[in-house]
Amino acid sequence: HCAMQAQPEGAACEQTRVCDGQGNCVDCVDNVFCDGGDICLDYTCVPATCCDGTLNGDETAVDCGGSCPGCADGQDCTKGGDCQSGFCDPGGTCAPCTSNDQCAGDTFCREGTCEPKKPDGDICSGGAACLSGFCPDPDGVCCDAACGETCMACLEGKTGQPNGTCALVLAASDPDAECGAHALSALLRRP
Repeated sequence: HCAMQAQPEGAACEQTRVCDGQGNCVDCVDNVFCDGGDICLDYTCVPATCCDGTLNGDETAVDCGGSCPGCADGQDCTKGGDCQSGFCDPGGTCAPCTSNDQCAGDTFCREGTCEPKKPDGDICSGGAACLSGFCPDPDGVCCDAACGETCMACLEGKTGQPNGTCALVLAASDPDAECGAHALSALLRRP
């Protein structure tokens, strides 16, 4: 919404969120957008204690972790959410992730940081990056299925279906030169 209509900073988007003036929908752009004495820090409403230079509240290190922004590598943590990297090592220290199993929930490890997995249609380099678990080659987008059969694809330009939807390649089209006349005609005859 913010990017499509080039909304000014503070314009409403996504129910209770606001535009940052740069095309992004964020929690806040100023303290007036936060409730209960919270302050706006990096476009997110956080407790005022996150900027007082003291270890207090639910912080795991001074002014980070808990309800505050994530802590840098090497600082104390109790869970991945306390860390900028998204990974809290078994010793209770924020660290770069090195594998997907170190990332919680719908996240995956990319260059030392746990990042949100992507929805169908987003560009990917492997299934671990996708919510669906599928990133068929050579399409390079998260897909709703493995889509590994001959003459199947997940790109709109190949199938006419939205990116991320596994479907037959368009009739009279073989963009990856994989179908061959017999395979394509057999697939087209499927019920």
